[in-house]
Amino acid sequence: MLKKLLIVLIPLVGLLGGAAIGMVLRPVPDPALIGAEGAAQTEHAETGTMAPPRDGAEKSGAEGAPPAPDVAAGAGGEADVKAEKPANYDDLAWFRFPTQFFVPVVRDGTLGFVMVMTLTLEIPKTAQERVNAQEFRLRDALLRSLLIEANTGAFEGNFTTDAQMNRLRGNLLKSARKTAGDDIRNILIEDIARQSGS
Repeated sequence: MLKKLLIVLIPLVGLLGGAAIGMVLRPVPDPALIGAEGAAQTEHAETGTMAPPRDGAEKSGAEGAPPAPDVAAGAGGEADVKAEKPANYDDLAWFRFPTQFFVPVVRDGTLGFVMVMTLTLEIPKTAQERVNAQEFRLRDALLRSLLIEANTGAFEGNFTTDAQMNRLRGNLLKSARKTAGDDIRNILIEDIARQSGS
């Protein structure tokens, strides 16, 4: 009887033991062979979500957003080659008044000090003859403008600040354009000094 039981039990134990050993020894796919990306895609395919980027993928910022376009790139991503061109001085000329401007500043009927200035006009080359022909009218217009400045306190205190000088240039340019038109592009103050009237 015992022999009959052993004949039945031994094959059964062998079968169960073989199945257990087969499960333990079953080969597991190596992630190094299929790649981390493939494993991640397989995992996310089962859950229905998008696979994250590879560890070596480029990220921009903390959220992994695509890198921003280069600031020099245009709308199509191509570099903008239309750079701003520098001023073309070949088309310009300068007219310097041959003598300085002397502007008296009067206080209570007494000469306080004298402003001495050297002025130059920036003009197109094509306007040189027209401006030269109006030298005396331009000088008169600019001197009148400077006298107004002197009588309104423009040369009192610190008259060399940017705001004061820009305002002075603007008023002189306006006077020059009233006389010679748009041929006058700019007023250059080459020298400016305050001399005692005594």
